[in-house]
Amino acid sequence: MITRGILNNNPLNIRRSRANNWKGQRPYQSDKEFVQFTDVFYGLRAAVITIRNYHRKHGAKTLADIINRWAPPTENHTLDYLRFVARETGIAPLQEVNFSDKYTIYCIIRAMAIYESNARYIDKEIKLAVDLTM
Repeated sequence: MITRGILNNNPLNIRRSRANNWKGQRPYQSDKEFVQFTDVFYGLRAAVITIRNYHRKHGAKTLADIINRWAPPTENHTLDYLRFVARETGIAPLQEVNFSDKYTIYCIIRAMAIYESNARYIDKEIKLAVDLTM
C-alpha cells in the first residue's frame, strides 16, 4: 500500500502552513493537510531543516523533545512514536542529540519516515538530503 506521505513526496508528513513555502513544493497543493513536494528529496530536506530548527529555535535537546514537538500528544500516540524512533536509532528518549552529526540526523529522519509512511526504501534519498542540508 502506498501511503499518503509517499504520494505527497513528504514521508514525514509535514503539515501545511501559511508560514512555509518550501523549496520543491508543488505549485498546486491538492492535499489540504500536508505539504506536497515535487520529489521525495525536497520533502526530506524540509524534514531535516525542521528537525534542526527544533534545536536552534525551540531549544530541543533530546529525542523526546523532537518527537513531542513533531507529533504532539493532542494529535498522536506520541509515546508509541517515541519508543519506535528510540528503538530504531538506539538513542534513548532523554539522551541529548548531537544535531550537528549527519549520521545521527540521518538515523532520526529514517526512523520517522518509517513510522510516518512505512518508507523503508529511501535511504539514499535521506542521506542525500542530510548531506546537502547540513
